[in-house]
This record gives sequence, C-alpha cells and structure tokens, in this order.
Amino acid sequence: MSANKKSQTSLPQLTEIEKEYLRLSKEIIFAKINGKQTSMTRSQLMLTKQFETGMGGSPHAQNRYLKQTHEAEVKELAQIEQEVQTFERFKKRQEQTIKDMEKKGEPTKDVLYHPDDFVIDPNKGAWINGPITQKELGEIYDTCKLRDTYLLQDVLERRLCQSDHGDEFHPSGRRSAFFLALLKDRTLPERFRLEEDKILPFSCEYRKLTKRELLKTVHRAWKSIGQPKPRGWVTLYLENELYLYEAVSSLAKEIKEAPSEELSETIARLMPEIARIVQSVFQAERNKIKLPLIGVSPSLHHLVSEFEFN
Repeated sequence: MSANKKSQTSLPQLTEIEKEYLRLSKEIIFAKINGKQTSMTRSQLMLTKQFETGMGGSPHAQNRYLKQTHEAEVKELAQIEQEVQTFERFKKRQEQTIKDMEKKGEPTKDVLYHPDDFVIDPNKGAWINGPITQKELGEIYDTCKLRDTYLLQDVLERRLCQSDHGDEFHPSGRRSAFFLALLKDRTLPERFRLEEDKILPFSCEYRKLTKRELLKTVHRAWKSIGQPKPRGWVTLYLENELYLYEAVSSLAKEIKEAPSEELSETIARLMPEIARIVQSVFQAERNKIKLPLIGVSPSLHHLVSEFEFN
C-alpha cells in the first residue's frame, strides 16, 4: 500500500524539465569551497559560484539556471498552497463525518480517508498516510495480526529462555520476535500502531499460561494467519536478525536504485551475495553463534534499544 496519496490540483502542472530543475536544485552534492570539502545543494553551489572569481563557468548559464529554477519553485509553491487548502477542507468534512458516527454509536476506525490519517505540511504539501480503499484497510489489518502474532511469539521465546536459564531476559536466549513485531508496527499508519503502554498488558495476558498452553496457543496463532510453524519454533537470535535485515536491505536498496537498463545485470550480480548472507546467518544459527552488529544502522539500534524487552 502506498502511504502517500497526493491531491490533484487544477493549477498548471510542472513540465518534465521543470521537475528536473527542481530535482537537481535540491540534490545534495560535495564541493570544495575555500579549500574545504562541503556538502550543499546544487542551488547553493550555483549561488556561491556567482560570487566567486576566476571560475570558468558562464555567468549567463548560471543566471539562466537560477531563473528557471526559481520559476519552477514558484509554480510548485502555488500547487502546494492549493493542495493544502483542498486537503484542509476535505479533512473538516471527514471530521464532521466522524462526529456524526460517534453520536450514533457507530465504530469509526474503519473509515476510509480518516481525518487522523491526513498529513498537511505547508512546505511540502498534503497526503493521506492511511487506507483509502477496502483492500488497503484489509492489508493493514493483516499486518496488525502478524505484529500481534510476533508479540505472542515473544512471550513464548521468553518462557523457553526462562526454562533454559531461569531468566527470561538472559542474553544468550535473546531472540528477535519482539523486534520483528515492532518493525511491522512501524510500517502501519499512526492510528493503527500499538502504544507502548498497550504492549505490556498484551504480553502479561499470555504470560499466565502454562508452557504447554503457550506452545499450543502460539502454534494456532501462526496457523490462523496462514503462516504455520512447527510447535516450539523460535525466531533468529536478535543479533543475527539485525545482521540479516541490514545486509539484505542494503543490497535491495542497490537493486531498487539501479537504472532500468542495468536492473537485470544488477540483480544477477547481487543475488549470489544475498544467498551468501542468508547462508551465513543460518549457519551461525545452527552453531548457536551470534554475528557481530558491525554496520547496523543507528536507526535499527535505536529501535531495539528504545523498546527492547519492555
């Protein structure tokens, strides 16, 4: 499901060349200014060059570039302004719809174009971060079920760790179900996400079960969402899951950013590396080895440290 549904306006649309001017003007590049390597946008570099002496570039070409970029920016801002006004009116109508439904005692969570899903930014425009079709709503609920199943899986993994070590927080038993649940949760629109104070009560409800009951409940939960697992199945060690996620994501990004004419070649080149990474992770699991977290992005570390074993 696409999270960004932008509005259509009746204002003159940007031409392809104007879009390219805007893209290039905002692109971050590295340039040597006063002997120092500095990151800046292309527009900032062009303005800097206008005031530098001894440059080989044509002042006329620079002025033309800046003029056309400015004209494109003016047109873009006009479109954004109208887009924001359109969304603000639409949001007010939807808010009234929600109020009318609440007065009648009707549930409102499944309302499409829900006002809580509107994102309105005067500088960037407006879009919907939520479902606008029944199909998208169904996909969101499927993700919620998968997230909740991972949370249930986490309760089981803690119990199994407790059986092995007498401590459900023992580092050698730290698996990745909780991390995967949070990862799924972060893909959801804001109003469908679990609040932190709701996670602990969810877990506590199932911690009352015996180990046998828990094994049976988790087994049924995976089966109910169409992803059956063997009874007693556990996720990867957290460190290995992070290693796998980061490595494969990095390669997938390279594939996504490859030019269309080089896509097949890029996939063919990277697939053996992806297979090698997956094989190394599962080899580590078999040998009960945790791969080092070198290279894991700060955002993933933050996600784990923020919620780990709540």
